[in-house]
Amino acid sequence: YLYIATNPAVLRVKYANGKVEGEPVKVIDLPVSTTPHWTRTIGFGRDGKLYVAIGSSCNLCEDEDPRRATIMVYNADGGAGRAFAKGLRNAIGFDWDPKTGALWADDMGEDKQGEEKPIDEINRIEDGKHYGWPYFIENNTPNSNLTNAKGSLKATDATPPALGLQPHSSPIDLRFYTGKKFPAAYRGAMFVALHGSSPTARKERIPGSVVRVVFKDGKPTGVEDFVTGWMKDGQVSGRPAGLITGADGALYVSDDNKGFIYRVTYEGK
Repeated sequence: YLYIATNPAVLRVKYANGKVEGEPVKVIDLPVSTTPHWTRTIGFGRDGKLYVAIGSSCNLCEDEDPRRATIMVYNADGGAGRAFAKGLRNAIGFDWDPKTGALWADDMGEDKQGEEKPIDEINRIEDGKHYGWPYFIENNTPNSNLTNAKGSLKATDATPPALGLQPHSSPIDLRFYTGKKFPAAYRGAMFVALHGSSPTARKERIPGSVVRVVFKDGKPTGVEDFVTGWMKDGQVSGRPAGLITGADGALYVSDDNKGFIYRVTYEGK
């Protein structure tokens, strides 16, 4: 089957010999959003389960729908849905480490706390864990902007981010490179598409880019630029959004500002 994530549902359609057969059929109902966080991301784990990232319905709130601000997990036919991980404001990009099988995801910090707060995040996602939002930001710091909260969460029950990213840099996809055409140091590397800051988040906008996450002893320690150049003299010329390794070993980057797909290849000596 070819699976398709839409705003109100996950669909699937039979796929054979390079083409679809028949009409798409709905397998999972999803919360409907107009703004913010209207995208839905899907991916199959090694366990054959379908994982679905669903962002919050707001900039800062306690969602009544328990499916929001989570990564849900379902059977391939859409049954037996449950929250795999909670407290993720908008974990658009997630992927499994091809070496260890560990699940990783990005997450966007909220707006309206200033230009330098809170950090965006990269999280090591584990079954049953809560990643803090909306009760905590950054390294399990209580969220002072959340007033009159109905629920509660102890700091000891919240999982802090594995790596902090620049506030408002907007990580929008996270993928491991699974090809063999890049140099050895890049094989199996984690790449993140940073969408860049919105015009309202910062006076001086952060440009979009693709970064490689640097690991040491199995833990992320920082990022380094991989693809840049989508802003010149304050003018935005693109905003990287999606990442995927092609069958040809190239890294493909979608741009939802210009409607382009970029192909990144390696031509070394």
